[in-house]
Amino acid sequence: NAGKSTFVNRFLWYVGHRHQGTVHHKRTVGGVTRSPIPGTTLHFVSFPLPKQFRLVDTPGIPSSNQLTAKLNEGIDLYSMMPRKKINPISYVLHTGRTLLVGALARIDQVQGGGVTFVTSFFSTDVTLHVCRTQKAQSLLERKAGDFFFPPHNREDWEALNPLVRHRVEVFGSSDRAWDDIVIAGVGWIAVSGFGTKLLDVWVPEGVKVFRRPSLLPNEMQSRGVTRFHVNHRARSPRIFRRKRAIVKAKRDKELRDSLRADQADVESQEAADVDLDEDVPFVDISNSADLSQEFDIVPSAEPTVASSRDRRA
Repeated sequence: NAGKSTFVNRFLWYVGHRHQGTVHHKRTVGGVTRSPIPGTTLHFVSFPLPKQFRLVDTPGIPSSNQLTAKLNEGIDLYSMMPRKKINPISYVLHTGRTLLVGALARIDQVQGGGVTFVTSFFSTDVTLHVCRTQKAQSLLERKAGDFFFPPHNREDWEALNPLVRHRVEVFGSSDRAWDDIVIAGVGWIAVSGFGTKLLDVWVPEGVKVFRRPSLLPNEMQSRGVTRFHVNHRARSPRIFRRKRAIVKAKRDKELRDSLRADQADVESQEAADVDLDEDVPFVDISNSADLSQEFDIVPSAEPTVASSRDRRA
């Protein structure tokens, strides 16, 4: 999900490709189909260019190490994928504090003197929460799917557990970040603050966590540090209305499924049983006369065909 289809649309628009049609990039209308959901491009899409060149839009490579591969609901994937410019936000951590990334991951500071500045690069529809490490697990167990999301359903969160710990050692300085900690398929954090920091990253089993040199090391210095508030990310009236609609749709689906199951049971009980011998493939026609007498079935007369003389007459 690196933006190949978006790049193809921009490039074709730039060179004036005559078969591209009308494209509205901001509304993602027209051109090659693109979406924040991984796996939208299913086949190779080829475009002829001058001088016998061709531009080919290819599907992405699926990875089982990404957290997106562990989710089943479309709303969860839609929330995790950034659909507009990422707005990083920086919080303060110290030893004994935890950053909860939705209900998908948690980042504990285990060791490190002084203050740690954690700049988060996640979708704006993923909740962020800072709490004490000793309360983190109980908060997730009580509020996953309701207050922390994605996932938006508690059953989906339970399917991701238990979380696996990855211990990462990073170094930061007071004016910039030197290391990023990446959670595959979700986003990353940039860690700054002078000294060596030891962090525990908890993610579902099979999800890759790794350290790399910082891509945007000066975001904390340029944007400043934000004092934590519970309503900073993904908690607004619009989000809560959408969550209520998700819960209602899920309950309606469960009700429909239960009613269909009850109706199927009633129909199966009311259906008449037909006893046939094992050696009879369909219906034994030897007893057809007895059946006709039992049910008063009058055999129909054989149709007569008029001769050619009668038809002429």
